[in-house]
Amino acid sequence: MNENKPREKKLFKITTHNIMIETFEVIAESKEDAELAVFDCWTAEDDYKTNVERIEQYFDDKRVENSELFGIKCDLEYENMMSTRSLGFWREPTFEEVNAEEDK
Repeated sequence: MNENKPREKKLFKITTHNIMIETFEVIAESKEDAELAVFDCWTAEDDYKTNVERIEQYFDDKRVENSELFGIKCDLEYENMMSTRSLGFWREPTFEEVNAEEDK
């Protein structure tokens, strides 16, 4: 009888390279002031000044730059848990686990 063993959860760190296209409506006294105003915010949040409104955004290009096995799910009792922002409990992968994942 073939028992289905649950697959081990893994945590991967993925870095992407994006080219994002944005369109703004800007109230300004000159074209130069309007162009400078769109650089006042470098986050994904719309934290622009009141004279700037982002009205459209989309990705023209998105690709994976780097991908690596970062953690293996573990129990709360595991001694050397990693500190991570991801939900759950994680341990560092062994060299063997990293190599096995890279060979896939």
